[in-house]
Amino acid sequence: MVLSGIKNFFINLKHFFTPIGALALGVVIGLGMLVPGVFAAVSGFIESVKEVTGNVTLDFESLADSLLAAIGGLDWNDPSAAIDTITNSDWLQKTLSDCVHALIPGADAYAAQITEAAASAAAQIIVWLLMLALWTAIGLAAGFMLTRFLVRRTIARRSWWKNLISGIVDLVLISAITAFILWIQGLWAPGAAIAGVFGAILYGAEAMFKGYIIFGRKKLKFKDVVNAKNAGLILLTDLIVLLIVFAFIIAAYVLAGTIAGTFITISLAEIGTLVIACNAEAYVKTMAEKAEENLQAAQA
Repeated sequence: MVLSGIKNFFINLKHFFTPIGALALGVVIGLGMLVPGVFAAVSGFIESVKEVTGNVTLDFESLADSLLAAIGGLDWNDPSAAIDTITNSDWLQKTLSDCVHALIPGADAYAAQITEAAASAAAQIIVWLLMLALWTAIGLAAGFMLTRFLVRRTIARRSWWKNLISGIVDLVLISAITAFILWIQGLWAPGAAIAGVFGAILYGAEAMFKGYIIFGRKKLKFKDVVNAKNAGLILLTDLIVLLIVFAFIIAAYVLAGTIAGTFITISLAEIGTLVIACNAEAYVKTMAEKAEENLQAAQA
């Protein structure tokens, strides 16, 4: 089981570019909306400033250069903090106002009007940034769903009604197991560790039980599938797959850097998670197929 589960992970690395491609498509669509939206917002801001100050020398290029310089001056060694800053409407408003004051002598006399125009432009930019975030999330979700379909088709293909059964089994058993663990922890605080270990075994047994219901019923004996040994082996398999994923992710960040490492992490994490979710079913499916082959051979 362990070797089969690890093999499943490496086989499904052929889908590595599926989540990245879907995410990239979402980002491209979002950027296709963001860029013209920001251009329109900044252009409108420039026209408002010209109208208020009477200055006709202010142009898009000079303001854009000043704005890009402000963005480039952020600490990009911490990308999340830099992105948080850019998406802050107060920072955008202040930066736009500061850029105008730096480019137009005597702009202080129109500070209130410039601030108002900057606030309007910042609000528009935030809307387009939200659209980029939305399409990025859509690309991420679409990539996950497509990758899930491909992984399941590769190692544990099932019909729609088996998907329904799987969902019901997960909902009922996992909820019951989680409630039981929380109940034990509530009765006895030191029992948290024991409950955690016991819960892990139960989750492993639940995965094997689900595999039996979907692929092994009427083909395999229940005790041959759902037992402590198989529950422990599936947990060990999943743990090893997780360790492999973590090792690859660390190597990706070290060798490829933060940005590329993030995209690689998304793909590896999705594939690893999906393989773990399907490993028990794939193992039971293989057992059922072998049992059926043996039965046919015996009858022949």
